Amino acid sequence: MLVEDDPTVAQVITGLLTARGHQVIHAAHGLAALAEVGGQTFDVGLLDLDLPALDGIALAGQLRGSGHRFPLIAVTARADAQAEQLARAAGMVGFLRKPVTGQMLVDAIAEALAATGQAQ
Repeated sequence: MLVEDDPTVAQVITGLLTARGHQVIHAAHGLAALAEVGGQTFDVGLLDLDLPALDGIALAGQLRGSGHRFPLIAVTARADAQAEQLARAAGMVGFLRKPVTGQMLVDAIAEALAATGQAQ
């Protein structure tokens, strides 16, 4: 699942992942993401940190609080030093700064799955 409010960024990331054989469900904001996880299972979540209404940190907390244990990876344009610490404290196992490449995404997903004991 990709949670990204910028349609262009979402399209690019989706394209990079689908070209590498991944299936991507895109949610444009945190509340839409919560609705998506209610009806299906995900291998990994890619969360933008700066989302409207429910940001990526709060979304991670909601997902964990609801019992969802799939690995979460922050994908952000934030350059501040605290962003990664906040993401990891919220339960994210990966952290990427935009712009990202397909290889960066694939590597981060593989590392997140390995860190959580899941096979890809």
